[in-house]
Amino acid sequence: MTPLWVRTQGASGYDELGTVTTDATGNAVMSFMYTGQADASGTPLPWNGATYDLHAGVVKYRPDGSVAWAQSFVPPFLSVPHDENHVRVRALTTDAPGEVFVGGSAYLGATVAGRTLPPGAFLAKLEGATGQVRWTLPVQPPPNTELYFEDFEATPDGDFVALARLDVFTPSGGYEGSWAMVLKYRGSDGDLLWSLLIHHTSWDDMVHASDLSVDDVGNVYVCGSFRGTMNFGPLKFSSPVSPGGESLGAGYLVALNGSGEHRWSRLVLGAPDVAPKSVSAFRHRVLLTATGSPTFQGQNLPRGQYVMGYYSENGEERWARQLSPIVSAGDRVFVRTSGEEAVVLVQNDASLLGVPRSRLVDPDYFVPKQTFFVARFWRTNGHFLGARNFEEVVPALGGVLPATVAISPVDAQVLVTGHFNGVMDFGTGGVVTPRGRADAFLLRLAR
Repeated sequence: MTPLWVRTQGASGYDELGTVTTDATGNAVMSFMYTGQADASGTPLPWNGATYDLHAGVVKYRPDGSVAWAQSFVPPFLSVPHDENHVRVRALTTDAPGEVFVGGSAYLGATVAGRTLPPGAFLAKLEGATGQVRWTLPVQPPPNTELYFEDFEATPDGDFVALARLDVFTPSGGYEGSWAMVLKYRGSDGDLLWSLLIHHTSWDDMVHASDLSVDDVGNVYVCGSFRGTMNFGPLKFSSPVSPGGESLGAGYLVALNGSGEHRWSRLVLGAPDVAPKSVSAFRHRVLLTATGSPTFQGQNLPRGQYVMGYYSENGEERWARQLSPIVSAGDRVFVRTSGEEAVVLVQNDASLLGVPRSRLVDPDYFVPKQTFFVARFWRTNGHFLGARNFEEVVPALGGVLPATVAISPVDAQVLVTGHFNGVMDFGTGGVVTPRGRADAFLLRLAR
């Protein structure tokens, strides 16, 4: 894979991870959060004047790396600073004409292009060519909860499906834990079409939704992890129990049709720390990434980071490929598919795949925080097609943290976003140094 260009989003304060998506003509749309004065590759972004308030930017890049437009969701200026005056956008997707759907949260409210958003979760639709706001909608969560959008995926009929985290509170306001929701919205006006709650009945249990995908006919796939008993809409799942009666952790992969009805589901079992991280579905294959020691086709796989292929009609296990030895269960491993290929983004180095780091490792620093890699596989059988490492040149606190990957449907070029704090070699010639305490980046690669 050949790096074409890298773009950074600089702020006088710090940046926070966002996400990236592509449209039908190969443009990239990314989100990131920033404090202080900021710009998107030289395009100034709005700022409320407060040093520590967190803003959310959405930027569209053309295939050549130039900025098409930039839009920001700005928190209100307060004469008395508030520690939680923040706005975040972590969910983006585009429909076939290129319109952009945005999902975020504004703790004390926000403004975007002169429109005022109340406190809480929100939806927005931006015009694809200009970034102008089509509509904005506040989202009302269930009672005693706060909702945070984590991912969007467009459907073939122009609607979009959302994955959200629900923070649950007692009636008196005490925090109890987190649930999740899958919701489908109409693309034309943001009306809610259906929703499913993912939750547990005992706070001794745990449930987490990691990612969702929509295939080419509109089926929906959701993955995550849980411990104890989990309710996924009308479905109920139980994780394994130890000989001493203790509930162990497990992963799940659930397939729904476009109306939210259950098609099939599969538990992802293995060592207690097995954790599905991302899912991507296209033309009879569902690819799942996971960390831990999963059990696959009856075999206990060694501890590591994995990508695994399933048959989309019934969840039958087809192939598994180890990407790297695991270092931390929190390591990022993210998959997306386009055509016959799958692209995996991994927070580690590609030595296990035969592509070692080019620089010596400083034993005083944690290797995965200095390196990430992008690898390509055939999605039908897992055949390895190649990988490339991206390495920190001068180790620094925070290192590099990859976030998400997307694939252009026009030319299969790969878009990677994340943030870094240090001197990075993105392979585009020379090295890149952040302008603030940490910078968000967007990297485009050709096959």
